[in-house]
Order: sequence, then C-alpha cells, then structure tokens
Amino acid sequence: MMILYLLTLLLGLNPPKTQPQPAQNGVLVVFKRVGTADRYQGTLDKFTLPPTVANKGLLSFPNPPNKPSTQTNLDRQGYPYLFYVVKNENTTSFYYSPDSKRFQDEEGAIVNLPSNEDALLKSFLSKAKPAPIQHRPVHVDASYPGTIDFHLKFLCKAADYIVVGRVVGVLREGNTPFNNTNGSSKHTVFLIAVERYLKSATPQAPAIIKIWQVGSWYSHASGDPLLGVGERYLLFLRLPYLQLSRKDRMLGYTRAFVDGVEGPDGYFDEMIFVHPLNSQILLRDGMTLAPNTQDITPHWRFRQGPQIIDVTEQQALQNILDAPNLPLER
Repeated sequence: MMILYLLTLLLGLNPPKTQPQPAQNGVLVVFKRVGTADRYQGTLDKFTLPPTVANKGLLSFPNPPNKPSTQTNLDRQGYPYLFYVVKNENTTSFYYSPDSKRFQDEEGAIVNLPSNEDALLKSFLSKAKPAPIQHRPVHVDASYPGTIDFHLKFLCKAADYIVVGRVVGVLREGNTPFNNTNGSSKHTVFLIAVERYLKSATPQAPAIIKIWQVGSWYSHASGDPLLGVGERYLLFLRLPYLQLSRKDRMLGYTRAFVDGVEGPDGYFDEMIFVHPLNSQILLRDGMTLAPNTQDITPHWRFRQGPQIIDVTEQQALQNILDAPNLPLER
C-alpha cells in the first residue's frame, strides 16, 4: 500500500487521505419511510444482526433478478424503517418499528423483539450515517471526443435500467476473476440507494442495487472513472445476467477470462454501465455534470437531439422520459 502511495506522488497525482473501505461481512443500509417513499438514512459496514432477526431466515430478493417477486403488499403503518442486509451472494430486508419493538419480514410475519435486541436495532439507527463523499478522479485521454456519435434515444434503448440514486458504500473490491491471484485486474462493487427508476427491464425495483465496475481505488481503467461514494448520479445500466445463455445461467455467477485465468467475477444481481464514461452523470446543485477526471472536464454532447450534460437535473430527466418519442436514429 505504501509503495502505491509513493508512486502516486511520483506521478504527480494527489492521493486522497481516505478511501472507501469494502465491507467484510456485508453492508447494512437503513431507509426511513417519508410519505410514500423510503429515504436513505445511513450505512453500516460493521454490524451483527440480532439473533431473532438473523435466525428468521429473511426473504431474499430474487436471484436471478428477473424472477417474479414473492413480496406481498405489506401494511407499512407503524413500521417506518427499512433495513437492507447486502452481501455478495444475496440481499435481504426487513421492516422495523422502534415504538412497538417489532420487525416484519417481507412475507408479512411480525416478530416481537427482546429488549436487548431491540436496543441493538435502535443503536443501528443512531450509528448509520450517510456515506461521506469519497472518490478519486481517473486519467482520461485529452483526445476524448467532445461529441458522441449516437444520441439519447440510443443510450436509453441500450439500457436495461435507468436510475437516479446515491452511492452509499462499497460492497467488494476483488480480483478479476476471483481466482486471478496475481492481482493484475481488479473490480469494485458499489451500492446505490435508488431514488427513482426511469426504466426497469425486470419486475424488481429494490431501493438498493449493485454496480460492478472495472478497477479499484489504486487501479482504474482509462476513461472509466470510479463512482464516488456519497455522490448522486443518473445512471444507465445493463444487467449481464439477461444476456447469458441458459448454460451460463446454470453456473450461478458471471465469469471472466483475464491473463490466462478463467473463473467467476461477479453475481447475477450486479449491474454494469452501458458505456463507461457516458452512462454515469454526476448530479450536483441541480445540474448534470460529466464524471470526475484528472486531466480534462469532458463536456461531451450527443451528435444531435436533447442533451443530458450541463443542463438542469429536471431537464435531463424530462429528456430521458421523452426519449421514446425521438426519431429512431443512431
């Protein structure tokens, strides 16, 4: 780690004082019901679930994610908090009422909590803080084109999901594939608290999604800036699972071949960008910006038609919603 730090100094980079830490045993993400929406409250990457909750066998989100959900229409009255327990292999959730000292799983089962376990969940509410902004810009070739040779309708059509959300943590930093022990290729899995779905190719619309990205804190793919923890984005995403053959789906994971090593590199519920640079739009102060880069500020534009960079967030979202009515051109 120190050698890498010194190299960044020699190369003239500005190494950050801190970096997002991947979770060891999963991530706990807390939401609170406000009106008809669940609002992100905070993240914990060090926690132990109360035995009563852990032993209940919480209902997992469907994996593969294109399967119909068994979630029932639950009465949220009196259960204002939603806990997501996110691990590499699965995501589970439950609702919690600090007033009645009860939790409710996604099948509607209501369970009373012993006082000591209720106190533990209450401590999670106080300890879970919004993820602080942490990101490191990546070098992008200064010759990167300012005009993109396709337009908004093409980008929207290529996406399985279009979401607005905040990066709330890092689930995993790993080798690509997992068994590539020389560490020559890395990936990072980020967690996104979704505020809004503008498009979804599957029946599921969870408040938490996972994004698999090439690179790690000290190793990036050129032109593919890592997401910034704590930042808000407009994202255009694909779900690789949907493109897998029946044979590959039976494996239970996605796979990669790097440096002569073949093996698993991700899970079925992990999404990727439609395009590395043009599929992540930074949202700040009501405006849309290109992602952070070390060398240039790529104020890129589509060849023609409505734009989604350097416009108001409201205008960008409206342009996306109107995209199906655009002429069918590339």
